[in-house]
Amino acid sequence: MIKVTLKKEDMQLIASILQEELQMELPPDKVFQVRCAIQNDELMVLIQHHLNVYFDTEKIFAVLEETLQSQSQYHEQRVQFYLRVSGEKVPYTKNSIIVKPKKIQEDSRIIGEEASTGSDYSTANHQLIFPPLNILNPPSPSPITEDNISDNPFNLLVDDNISDSSYSSDSSYSSDSSSSYSSDNSLLEESEDSRGEAEKFDPFADGKNLSTTKHLSLSSLPILLGGVLGGVLGVAVIFGGGAFFLTRACVIAECKELEIAQQFKSNTQQLIRQAKSQKELVAVQQQIDTVISDLKVIPQWSPRYQSAQEINLSFSDQSAKITQVLKALESANLAEKKTKTPPTSLEELRARQSLWRQAIIPLESIKPGNELYGLVRANLSKYQSNLQTLNKQLLSEESWLEKLTTAKTVAESALKREANAKSDNDWQRVKSAWQEVVNDLKSIPSNSTTYQEAKNLLTDYQPRLILARNRARKQAAAALNFKQAVNMANQAKVYETQNKWQAAIASWEQAVQIAKQVSQDSSFYNQAQSVIQSYSTAQAQAKEKQQLDGNLAQTRADLGKTCVNNMRFCIFNIETRGIFVRLTPEYDQALQINPDIQSHLQALQEALGVISGNSNLPVFLYNSQGQERYMKMPQ
Repeated sequence: MIKVTLKKEDMQLIASILQEELQMELPPDKVFQVRCAIQNDELMVLIQHHLNVYFDTEKIFAVLEETLQSQSQYHEQRVQFYLRVSGEKVPYTKNSIIVKPKKIQEDSRIIGEEASTGSDYSTANHQLIFPPLNILNPPSPSPITEDNISDNPFNLLVDDNISDSSYSSDSSYSSDSSSSYSSDNSLLEESEDSRGEAEKFDPFADGKNLSTTKHLSLSSLPILLGGVLGGVLGVAVIFGGGAFFLTRACVIAECKELEIAQQFKSNTQQLIRQAKSQKELVAVQQQIDTVISDLKVIPQWSPRYQSAQEINLSFSDQSAKITQVLKALESANLAEKKTKTPPTSLEELRARQSLWRQAIIPLESIKPGNELYGLVRANLSKYQSNLQTLNKQLLSEESWLEKLTTAKTVAESALKREANAKSDNDWQRVKSAWQEVVNDLKSIPSNSTTYQEAKNLLTDYQPRLILARNRARKQAAAALNFKQAVNMANQAKVYETQNKWQAAIASWEQAVQIAKQVSQDSSFYNQAQSVIQSYSTAQAQAKEKQQLDGNLAQTRADLGKTCVNNMRFCIFNIETRGIFVRLTPEYDQALQINPDIQSHLQALQEALGVISGNSNLPVFLYNSQGQERYMKMPQ
């Protein structure tokens, strides 16, 4: 018989595999602890559990046997299974089998001292990787009794943390009992020869039991795996519906996740370069993300973990770059979609500008050496051109918005001026302000976002411009008329000083008529009304003076004829208060020398009396020395 040469680490790995398989196949509330050892060239397996945990022992043994049957190197080998409550020294049942190929498993199963009748447990078809035992001619199983409990290898560990470690008195140990335990050791009758075997075997003697640990710690797995992988001579791979966790975790055998990732890595750059559209790039990223997700199943304690991390990091960088490009393309798509509809506001244009920048900036960071550069280059120049066009549109829109804002500001000022306008200059300023507002609003094109608002404002402001224009025109005309009226009045006064009464009267008439033309709703109306009366009075006075002047001319002519006849008898002066006549010194001397001419003086006085009556002015006659000689009052 060949001696078994497995190391302690190999036994720990076998135990952890069997323990994990139990946890996978049985309900999660059933917690087991498995330990393995080699005794007399046989594999001995101890399964320990808490008190009051109920299960089918047949199923336990079936799972363990099924697990070992998946390994051809264990075929024809004898294996001893023991079940014990944590804290107890003696196992309450055992099972001894010779591992057979799966098709003859029922013929080789032995439970306790009798052959098992079989189990309804359905096998999982998992593939396991165990070190080969190389055991020939295995001995018969040894019975266990409580008589040798002090010598039994299971009494080396008692779980002090389990408060109730006694068994009910009415239960008994049995290889086919599912959950009945008893301190009655009469049912565990083992031969004296087997006590020596059991005495050497206590896999829980290291102090690790259910009270302190449920599974093999992760920190010890790399050591165990290293030892096992170094001692394993042959590896068999079988794929099933639920692969064993070490195989799945890429601890032993092949690691398909890593192989697929390595193979995909060599093709990734080419796939990215070949992507000509956003849809194709998304498909590549989905493949990358799938590989990244698959690599995450490789645990830290796997010998392939570091390689997986390196590839994962590379894929993550690629995926991040792709995400960056995809987001940029998505922003560009959204911007292009929005461009198909006319903008309604400056804010909307700025939002589109932001989308184009979100598309362009990430793409500009992709350098020519990057595998994404081909797809980026095909779109970047177009996006930049679109952004440049949009920037120009924004500048135009900002200028139109500035015009609109200015028009509103000027309109507010024009409204205030309009409310206080009085003079011609005031209305001219109001008209100019409204004209500026209307011109600015009319300059805004129909494709501008501010066009509709400008159009609405024009509806309100254009009538005000017309009103201001009319008022300014009337005010200007009134101002001109009033000025002309004043000028004509001034001219009439000039004519009066020149005794040009007819011209003066005509000027006063024109001044009155022009003043009457001043518009009633102008600021000059009241002034015009005030001068019309004065101008009319001046005109009447001029007419009177004209008539008086006409009468005085006749009086002057009559006086001229009266005072002169071959010689000048007198001189005269016509004033508004009367006619003043003075005898000449020659005539006055003649009157003194020749008394006969006294009759002539009498005739002269009578003639002056007639002139006084005709002119309706008093006549005063004085001698050459200024002495009054005659006075005649008009009748």
